Amino acid sequence: MTTLESEIKTNPENQEFDKEQAIADLRAYFDDDVTGEKRLKVDSVLLDLMNRDVLNPLSDADCIETIENEHPEVAELFSLIKRLSANKDFGEVPSIDQFDIIHEPYKGADGRERYPKPKFIPKHLSTPIKRMQEKFQKYLDDNPSLKGEHGRPGLVIQSAYRSHYYQLGIMARTMASKGLDYALSSVMVPGEVSDHANYNNCAVDIMVIGDQRGRVFDDEGREIDPSTTLEMQWIIQNAPNYGFYHPYPPKLEDPIGATGPKDILVEPWHIKFAFDSEVAADEGDKVHSREAFKKRAAMLGTWMLG
Repeated sequence: MTTLESEIKTNPENQEFDKEQAIADLRAYFDDDVTGEKRLKVDSVLLDLMNRDVLNPLSDADCIETIENEHPEVAELFSLIKRLSANKDFGEVPSIDQFDIIHEPYKGADGRERYPKPKFIPKHLSTPIKRMQEKFQKYLDDNPSLKGEHGRPGLVIQSAYRSHYYQLGIMARTMASKGLDYALSSVMVPGEVSDHANYNNCAVDIMVIGDQRGRVFDDEGREIDPSTTLEMQWIIQNAPNYGFYHPYPPKLEDPIGATGPKDILVEPWHIKFAFDSEVAADEGDKVHSREAFKKRAAMLGTWMLG
């Protein structure tokens, strides 16, 4: 048990969650690492664990405990992040037989082969995802001029189900590699409401044409907004037909702003499956998302779908 966890368990008055203090503790952790040696070590360890699939989207409590026992430098940062999540119980992880696993190689827009890591798709999402991919492929086949020099890979799944335990590893590695402030602004805190850890209403991330989620570049190497790409615009227009919606659209009154109505970064690649009745999935919200994204694309580039 870490010092912070012990303090919370043995002192009931400390059980009240203080987010500002949790962030201050994290900032102190990084400020004390003057040479950056600790950050480099944590980043290296977590990268290795992810590359070897020791830490993966179906990681559970036992996996995290093993990592903490074997890597004290990682355990220290994990403890601080758990404090940020108010030491919530991350819950049970569905068994692997409740998922379809996809990891087929594909050819990127640059003509190079890609060999992605396995993605875990909740079984009830497999059919609508497949139908959506097939429909987009038919759209490309019917419009061959859109395929480009090397063709387009289609709607490739970048990410699907991710347990809160895996999210803990993602946040720790993001903090170690890109800094605390970047991680806090761009990565969901494990234990909070997560679209990717919600088995029934699971979110999937669609890979943009640049093969880097959230970053796309034109032929001259200039970064462009993902909402101006063909794949994202097709998803924006058609995802609701397959039971998906965009939970993080732009604001209608500020379509080119970095954040949307929920003050979360705009994510055209991130679509969530409406398994049950959710207010966010009603038709009004779908229309809002489409119109806001269309405005964004038109202002930053071109809306191509008419």
